[in-house]
Amino acid sequence: MQVTNDSDHDGIINVETNAGGRNDVYDPRTKRKVSFAAHETKRLVTVWDEAPRSINVNTLISANLPNLINLPVNNIIRERNKPVGEEGDFVVRHVSYTVPGEVIVDNEDSLLFVMSEPDVVGLLPRWLDQVDDNSFRYSGVSNWRPPLQWTLTTNDKYYGTHVRSAYVVKSGSGSQTATWKIPVPATGQYDLYYYVYKPDDVRQRGRNQGSGDTEYHFKVKYDEEEEDTYVDLRRSDEGWSLLGTYFFNEDTVRVVLTNDCKLRSVTADAVKIVRR
Repeated sequence: MQVTNDSDHDGIINVETNAGGRNDVYDPRTKRKVSFAAHETKRLVTVWDEAPRSINVNTLISANLPNLINLPVNNIIRERNKPVGEEGDFVVRHVSYTVPGEVIVDNEDSLLFVMSEPDVVGLLPRWLDQVDDNSFRYSGVSNWRPPLQWTLTTNDKYYGTHVRSAYVVKSGSGSQTATWKIPVPATGQYDLYYYVYKPDDVRQRGRNQGSGDTEYHFKVKYDEEEEDTYVDLRRSDEGWSLLGTYFFNEDTVRVVLTNDCKLRSVTADAVKIVRR
């Protein structure tokens, strides 16, 4: 696991590993604190007899939201008769997370992400959804009673560098929209991705729902074109999911997500293009 402190201040995190195997044997490596100097990156290397189930990282007093991040451990392959590398926390030099030809627009990018105005609703629902302008920017969202207007919330399964956030709204007729404006750096062919988060009702519906029951609907606007596309949350893994491949000129592409959906709510998080 590789962790970067890109701030101007020293920091510390708490790492808890849910190791496989026997639970009655104490291993000090399962719960430990790791310190970082300002602008320092470390690769944390541990070797286990059994594949860990997950890793929980608590960023403690940092500016990260949420500060507790659960990292599932998947696709572990057991290897035999292979030399074991050295365990420890190793400082990594000259780290860059920039991918050539990739442009990401997150919901936190206020100049490149816009939402529609709320629908006109009755006084009671509007009162229930009322938010104090002086309150904390992020709100808790109920999966059983989604908000009637786009509401900013956090979750460790959302995309984000320092803040993992997204906007959530109740599903409806498609009158509510979220739009990402992606600057295309050069003319060429690009893959377009949306960052998928699976709400509880996707997991609870099982495999018997009908066609379109778990789809998000998008419009991709570029040049003089407008194309419809969708992502099926049930069939997609969480994380980046391909919406399609397009030829874009050096311009601004608009990706529009509507709340036309059969799930309880729609989540607007992040999109990206990657040049082929």
